[in-house]
Amino acid sequence: EQILKSFFTKFPPQSFAINHKGNSNDGSMYAIGTYKSNTKTFRTYFLVKPIEGQMLIHQLKFESKED
Repeated sequence: EQILKSFFTKFPPQSFAINHKGNSNDGSMYAIGTYKSNTKTFRTYFLVKPIEGQMLIHQLKFESKED
């Protein structure tokens, strides 16, 4: 939680767009997108999985893109 808070404080969102999304046979869903702050752009990936009837974030990645 603290890591995400620090990230979003340092790079507040300006825009986010999903570039690709999909799902798998086990019910997992993923999306790849572009997250833009005022100072940097990140390739973003997230994976959610069904756990005990709820969709929970399993993986979240922000990779810096060189502009």
